[in-house]
Amino acid sequence: MGNLKYKQAHREAGFCVYCSRPAHPGHSLCLIHIRSHAKNVRRNQLKLGEVYLQSQRDRKKLRRQQGLCPACGAPAEDGYITCYNCREKLYFERFENAAPIV
Repeated sequence: MGNLKYKQAHREAGFCVYCSRPAHPGHSLCLIHIRSHAKNVRRNQLKLGEVYLQSQRDRKKLRRQQGLCPACGAPAEDGYITCYNCREKLYFERFENAAPIV
């Protein structure tokens, strides 16, 4: 069984594609591998420094010029810069991270 077939079978069965543990809801990886992947991405971003930031800025600028959502690359709706999904995500994140009024 090839690697792609193995991973696809694990995704469909609800297991982590790397270790066969139950996948975290909404993901194809278990929580351990999600955290290790995030840690590696952060380490690489720090290693690349300004080069990483510049390429990210260029990617977002190009997407915006093409009429796409700068965050995810999906088609943006008329009159908006971002797509519907990214706007919803930002809207709910604001309320989740807001300080409670006491």
